Amino acid sequence: MTYTPACWFPCLVHILETEPNEEIKNLCLQTRGDNPAGEQRSNHGGGWQSQSHEVWNAPWETTETGTLRSPHITNYGSETIVKNFLHSLFAQSLGQVVHGHLELFNYWININGKGAFNVRHDHPQSHFSGVYYVQCPENSGEIIFENPYGFKAFDELSCYKDEFVQRMTQHKAIAVKPTEGLLLIFPAHLQHQVAVNESDEERISIGFNILVHAISEDQFYK
Repeated sequence: MTYTPACWFPCLVHILETEPNEEIKNLCLQTRGDNPAGEQRSNHGGGWQSQSHEVWNAPWETTETGTLRSPHITNYGSETIVKNFLHSLFAQSLGQVVHGHLELFNYWININGKGAFNVRHDHPQSHFSGVYYVQCPENSGEIIFENPYGFKAFDELSCYKDEFVQRMTQHKAIAVKPTEGLLLIFPAHLQHQVAVNESDEERISIGFNILVHAISEDQFYK
């Protein structure tokens, strides 16, 4: 008799650890300087968020990878730098495993000072969403992902022993401590929130949405 627990329907999160990038950090601060008012989205407690840089309706280009595509950004030089930087990260992570063309749909900058946080939300009309951490002081707020089966499977998830929960990642929620240079890409439907920044320094990140375009017409229906 053999007993083997199997995790059949996992929720995949794509993780890439990189070195901090000072140029991107300076561009984020410059963007806030150009528009101090920012936008009100999921950010609360005084957190600043840039306008969404919509890039989906511009001309197309093909990147060096051959599997990653995204529109040109022609508005500002800084936007082109951020776009190219995100492209390079995608090529080293999601672009390695997705059979299709990746489109950077949009991106935005988050700057959360002390007391700032982001309420629970998801990202409709995208396949993947993600975040790149530019500056992360200690205690500046974890990103918390909720189990997409958390409501339906609440009673089941509550039954398991702690060791089993850890081994099989059957958590009701998972909190990730951000580090500078960390990239997380996750399904756009995965609900998440950002805890309060309890440090005296600002946390800076770049959020984004990704669409996947099929290489062949019937690819996603086989």
